[in-house]
Amino acid sequence: MNVIFRVYVLAHLQRSKAMRLGQILFAVKVAIMLSGCGSPTVVVPDPCEGAQRVTARFTMYEVLESGTIAPSDVTVNGLVRFAADERYDSYEWQIGSDSRIRTDRSFQLRFPGWEAPRGIPIPIRFIGRRKPDTTCFPDDDGVDTAYRELLPIFHSANPFVGSYHGAHVDDPADTFTVTIYVRYHGNSRTDMCSYVMRNINKGCSDTTEMSCSAINDKRIGATIMEFDGDGAYITGTGCLSPKGIARLKGRDTIEIDYVYDRARIPKKFIGRRVK
Repeated sequence: MNVIFRVYVLAHLQRSKAMRLGQILFAVKVAIMLSGCGSPTVVVPDPCEGAQRVTARFTMYEVLESGTIAPSDVTVNGLVRFAADERYDSYEWQIGSDSRIRTDRSFQLRFPGWEAPRGIPIPIRFIGRRKPDTTCFPDDDGVDTAYRELLPIFHSANPFVGSYHGAHVDDPADTFTVTIYVRYHGNSRTDMCSYVMRNINKGCSDTTEMSCSAINDKRIGATIMEFDGDGAYITGTGCLSPKGIARLKGRDTIEIDYVYDRARIPKKFIGRRVK
């Protein structure tokens, strides 16, 4: 009798423990479920997110004769492209004291020295008009005006002129200096001149020489320059027909991408201004 009773009691206790454990687990599940309930959060999209008021923006580019362009508020060669940065319903440009109003989104102009004296800024006015978003910007009338200045400079003031010490990216330990300078063909800086690059490819005494005044051969600007060794393989000068493009990054860094030798080996030189 006692044995049967003890067995019964143990079985009952085990069932009680199992029930309690089940109840605890059920309570935990319910708590987890209830914690995810409550008032749902409604996300209302902002109808003005991404909206913009009408703002006039434009960029000036110095242009090489090949069609290569580079953003610049300074011009050495006098060939400049003006371009609106956005689409507008209408465009209105006034360049300097010219009374003509231009209405294209972009266009190019030449500024020869006799029309645009070097060192004197040329004021540029651009007006952009577009249907405004008055829901988001009730005070926007759809018209905005931007002003900038274009500065023609003398060749002697070209920021490209200088010496840059650096290396090819594939051989950073082999450093050398590339120099770009203006060579005057006379006794003063008002005489005829040429731009000369030296040491691209490495060891080339005069990589290239370009006339400062060549109207139809604009290969150099204030931040970009194209050069061509014209097929010259002159062992005495170390020149192996380099051809490429140089870009001025900021004021003091130059990047030169070019090919040279008969195999047209690609190279990239990066240098910092030292002079």
